[in-house]
Amino acid sequence: MDWLTRLDRRWLYLAMAVVVAVPFLEKWTFPIIPSAAARKIYDTVEALPPDSVVLFSADYDPGSEAELYPMTVAIFEHLARKNLRLVITQLWPNADPLVQEALKTTLIPAGKVYGKDYVNLGYRPGGSILISKCFDDIPQAFKTDKDGTRIADIEAMRGVGKLGDVDLFIVISAGTPGIQEWVEQGQARTGRPMASGMTAVSAPDFFQYVNSNNLIGILGGLRGAADYEQLVGRPGRGSLGMAPQSFGHLLIVLFIVLGNIGFLLARRRSRRAS
Repeated sequence: MDWLTRLDRRWLYLAMAVVVAVPFLEKWTFPIIPSAAARKIYDTVEALPPDSVVLFSADYDPGSEAELYPMTVAIFEHLARKNLRLVITQLWPNADPLVQEALKTTLIPAGKVYGKDYVNLGYRPGGSILISKCFDDIPQAFKTDKDGTRIADIEAMRGVGKLGDVDLFIVISAGTPGIQEWVEQGQARTGRPMASGMTAVSAPDFFQYVNSNNLIGILGGLRGAADYEQLVGRPGRGSLGMAPQSFGHLLIVLFIVLGNIGFLLARRRSRRAS
């Protein structure tokens, strides 16, 4: 078993590449049972009457696209089916191309009209300060949408003068500014329900907000995206990524087991020799 301690790590990289690539290229899928947290978000959206206002903040960039873009698409799909008004904001400057791509595959094919059914207010700097301004006066904080149209002239913004006029907050974020700022300056001050999605590595940091009822639920990483895709009946990149991710995790566990076996056998032989 000496080979276990002398194995070139490049073989490990090759093995990982194979177990991730094969299920991805073959489009293998696993049965997915949505989590209770994802179902709570879904049920909250389902309970909203038509024409309710959902504020969606896309606070991420292409660096976290793999995990967060699929949940954006699934959520947009659900909002379009429910005929809800969508107000999009962005606290990250590079989020807009991802938002536009998601709109092209969801709201636009569903026949939703920009300015009437949804509006993209675009990126504005300021983070928590911007959200605090929106608490009192959204038109004053943004003034125009991303194309320069005055807020007062946008039909989708009728009756939405401040954050308290929003029926549901949904924040998909990869860091700061993001979920924490929206909880502190938006949800906590208005009392409106809020859902969020984040990368898998940061998900444990936000369970405290679920326990304190600041968040109705969270979507954590690619698994969270896959959960919501199953709920809306639109399997996509999240569901497709479950098989490669699962096989990759299993291979890592196998490497850990083999590495420890090699270490224990080598130590045992050393003790016998001494």
